Amino acid sequence: MEDGQLQLSMGSNLRFLKLEKCMSLVKLFPSSLLQNLGELRVENCDNLEQLFDLEGLNVDDGHVGLLPKLKNLGLIGLPKLRHICNWGSSTIDHFPSASLSNIIFPKLNGMLLGSLPTLTSFSPGNHSLQRLQHADLNTPLPVLFAETDFENMQVAFPHLEYLHIDGVDNVKRIWDDQLPQDSFSKLKDVWVESCGGLLNIFPSCVLKRSQSLHTLIVKDCISLKEIIAKDINGVLLETSPTFVFPKLTFLHLYKLPELRSLYPRAHTSQWPLLEILEVLDCHQLNVFAFKTPTFEQRHHEGNLHMPLFFIHRVKYKKVQVHETLEQNRVGPDIVQVLRRLRILCVAVPYLKKSLLGHNNDTEIWQEQFYANSFPRLIVLDVCGSGNISIVIPSFMLQALHNVEELHVGDFSSVKVVFQLEGLEEEHQVKPLRRLRKLELSCLPWLTHLWKDNNKPALICRVASFQNLATLDVRSCGNLSSLISPSIAKTLVKLKTLIARGSYMMEEIVDNEGDQEVANEITFRKLQHLALVDLPNLISFSSGGGYIFPFPSLEDLTFEGCSKMEIFSPSLLTTPKLKGVKLEDNEWHWQDDLNTTIQSLFRKTHVDADDNK
Repeated sequence: MEDGQLQLSMGSNLRFLKLEKCMSLVKLFPSSLLQNLGELRVENCDNLEQLFDLEGLNVDDGHVGLLPKLKNLGLIGLPKLRHICNWGSSTIDHFPSASLSNIIFPKLNGMLLGSLPTLTSFSPGNHSLQRLQHADLNTPLPVLFAETDFENMQVAFPHLEYLHIDGVDNVKRIWDDQLPQDSFSKLKDVWVESCGGLLNIFPSCVLKRSQSLHTLIVKDCISLKEIIAKDINGVLLETSPTFVFPKLTFLHLYKLPELRSLYPRAHTSQWPLLEILEVLDCHQLNVFAFKTPTFEQRHHEGNLHMPLFFIHRVKYKKVQVHETLEQNRVGPDIVQVLRRLRILCVAVPYLKKSLLGHNNDTEIWQEQFYANSFPRLIVLDVCGSGNISIVIPSFMLQALHNVEELHVGDFSSVKVVFQLEGLEEEHQVKPLRRLRKLELSCLPWLTHLWKDNNKPALICRVASFQNLATLDVRSCGNLSSLISPSIAKTLVKLKTLIARGSYMMEEIVDNEGDQEVANEITFRKLQHLALVDLPNLISFSSGGGYIFPFPSLEDLTFEGCSKMEIFSPSLLTTPKLKGVKLEDNEWHWQDDLNTTIQSLFRKTHVDADDNK
């Protein structure tokens, strides 16, 4: 170390260099000594002010190749670092201005910038301090990747695929609207987190060249207002632009309290390969909305922000096209039109998993979606979105017919999960037929899992739960029962049933109003049953009119059900059950299940009397 600069005698042979907690380090050695370096990590060097300089580098075809073999760069915890590339007057004099256009990191593949609170730009210059438009014109707007002062010179990253920015609070924008040719053209993963001053993610020029983008994660950026900038330097994009994310498969937006839209003005977006969508705690963002005259008028009046996904309604006559008709009777132009109409009706055609919660939506599904809007959606997780009473209304059941897992939680107003009222028996495909897992938690006002308009026998004809394997209901305080006999008859593949923390629940299988159901209800596949913290539970089913065979039940957890004196007054068989699991992994068994529950009831109340 000399004058705060690291000195290396063998720098030209280095392949990997990690500097950590070098408190006296102010600047690194000249980049010319690191020509073979493949990976550089600098962490927690409290006094480091600059990283690279151009001293001793050569110009090649108007470009300066900086660290020609560097593939990975990580800069973490450098509180005084303001710029990554620096040059002084001696450096500028070294290069003829007419011969130099860009500084290139030719092989850099991954870049991590973390906890750099004073960083304003990759390289210094007035061009990296744009001016805010429509606001205070004297307010500097730091841009991370922008032109420098030196003859409009820019830093280029032709092979960068992975960019992770975390804790860079001073930067207002990541990219300028003018970039070197091919720079950032191979981006695959962009992760932006905890950048408190950031206003947007992409200018349109970066988005257009980032056609390989697979993953976009944006988290905890408290000032972010939009994903795509509405203007750069006061220049607006064309009227109603189209934004295409041709290869994006994963989109995660979390804790963005000021985020209002993908793009604030009228636009169209396309997400042909999006598979996973996670939007949480974006309190001013609507996720889905249809483009209707009413919506456009309210948006124009300033009453509605543009949603994340803006779906265009397509009006056309109902046409049935069979394969023979396509091949023999309808011309190819007509077939193409019909196929195009179908594509426009699909919101996100390859979406497989969606996690939505605590956003601005007053309803999860604001209007009726087309039946093929989510043709591949398998996992749906929703929580705390708006003041809603029904999670899946009847008009959405056909659109969600391929869902296999549904998780619902943290709604203070939900009363019904599935609304079956209004379904017609002539539906060829029964909704919910592929549902395998249903988890409900923290729904204090839930009264019905399935709302069927008091026609219990109709359920078997209009809906199917034949593949449901797991039913897990926790902290749903207003439920008096879990399932009706009609529903129970359809649960032929149920393996796990959990009821926990629902203080109003009196029975699992309701005994009211289901006279059309045969008197035997067999839970043929049920292996695991847990009844925990249900202080008002009287029995599994209070009526004596049903027979309950449990041929596969092996594991029964039972605790906190102080009113349950008998498992069921009905005839029941549990040939594989050898014990009841209690608190602290204690097991209890006496003759049969009803006798065991009676014994536990007496023991609980005797112990309670002794403690008085």
